[in-house]
Amino acid sequence: MEAGMARDILFNTPGVLCRLIDRHEREVLEEAAAIDREAWGDRLAQDAEHFEARAANGFLVGAFKGDELVGTISAVRRPFAMMEAARNDPNHPFSTWDGISCRGTFAHCEPMGDALFCVAVSSRGASPRRYPEVPTGTHKALELARELSFETDTLDEAVGARAAALAAATIDVYAPLDPVMRFHMKPKGGGILPGARILWPIPRGRPADTDAMGYNLLMAYPELVPGATFPDSVSVEVSVGEALILAAAALGSRLGVRLVVPYSRPGAFRYNLIKALVAIGTGAPASLDPFQAAVRKFIESAT
Repeated sequence: MEAGMARDILFNTPGVLCRLIDRHEREVLEEAAAIDREAWGDRLAQDAEHFEARAANGFLVGAFKGDELVGTISAVRRPFAMMEAARNDPNHPFSTWDGISCRGTFAHCEPMGDALFCVAVSSRGASPRRYPEVPTGTHKALELARELSFETDTLDEAVGARAAALAAATIDVYAPLDPVMRFHMKPKGGGILPGARILWPIPRGRPADTDAMGYNLLMAYPELVPGATFPDSVSVEVSVGEALILAAAALGSRLGVRLVVPYSRPGAFRYNLIKALVAIGTGAPASLDPFQAAVRKFIESAT
């Protein structure tokens, strides 16, 4: 980490202050891990040692309300050209979350990289979403909905192939509708940071992230202007998540990177696939919603 930045304030809003967390702040690191576990569960959450490694090798930003840690964003500096190289190469290290983040440790953080990849965000009060209930019935859509609801695709190869085909057939339509994507696409801080754009989906980016059907989604905020100073505060209240993104942009500006890049996830993908499948399987009229139409087309082509 660049000298002198360990405890710098990056961004300040009414009620929320964002700053870098130092690797030696053990109590804060333990709390960061606890928030992560609450938000992501045992399958995806990482422990305090991982957060310490992120703070040592890359950048760990904390959002505080007073002395209380209420969220974190973890970022690693790497070249964006490597991400472009990985787009059509599933064996490239940047084609998976584990690869680009070194399994969440940021062991490879490149000081001359032109992009700041934001690979993990956690905030207090978040929790995994429960899947919709699936009624009884023999319709193909209901059968697939049950398989997704029970996550049978993670255990059974044939079910996994069906689920992967459904996800691949619908991700491009679904991506702009996902709540996480919509959050990133909105301007931040009253407009001081325009919204991000979706670049491309990353299949099998993180297989353990079953809520996202194993997908990551690459996004990018508008290029930072070289030499320009990003504001370090706003007078309007913003959410913890928004404050953390603004802090990441401020950090990127200080570092002189070209891009702030969310290596994000369609977190409600499975939930909304199940919801659409249930609607189709219970005889709901054909919808003008493009996502449900894409799911219906897949089901009809599979029968």
